[in-house]
Amino acid sequence: MSDGLENLIIYALTDKDAVKAIYDYYVLNIPPAVLSGKYKIRKYVLRGYLARVSASGRIKLVKFLKENIDKLLELPLIYNEVKVNNNVGGVKHYSCRICGKVYKNMKKVRFHIRFKHKDYINNIITQFCRGG
Repeated sequence: MSDGLENLIIYALTDKDAVKAIYDYYVLNIPPAVLSGKYKIRKYVLRGYLARVSASGRIKLVKFLKENIDKLLELPLIYNEVKVNNNVGGVKHYSCRICGKVYKNMKKVRFHIRFKHKDYINNIITQFCRGG
């Protein structure tokens, strides 16, 4: 379950609405078209999230979500939004709370977390697997 769980943890650290949408899809059986409007996530992006977390198997994922949705939503966000000044005004960027590195978009933040802070993600996964 580690690949799907790793993706779910990364979404929980970067986008709470993505986790809620994943929960609604797998546990409450709400279709992506409805969730797209509810959480303001494009359908194709949402389907990508769903495909990445389903790597662990649907039955295990549904069980995990039912047992741990509150804990997932309580995980602190791992980035800060920062304004970077340019000649037009402020542009929104994202700063990693662990190392302070700044990125232009959330996709790069997720990639950074997955590969540069692997131990942090593994510690969270271990806590969930132990029930802590």
